[in-house]
Amino acid sequence: MTHRVYVHQHIVPPFYRDLLAKAGSAEAGGRALPDWKPEAALGVRPKPPPGPAAQ
Repeated sequence: MTHRVYVHQHIVPPFYRDLLAKAGSAEAGGRALPDWKPEAALGVRPKPPPGPAAQ
């Protein structure tokens, strides 16, 4: 069985979001830019499947 690692994220660090806001781009696609933090990103990782690789 093959397992994949899901690594897709939309990362907008605070310094970059601030720069975009100063340039007049406070949103993307009609939505506010996310308040991204490394701790929050780690909290949404999926749990690994059970098995030897998870040990």
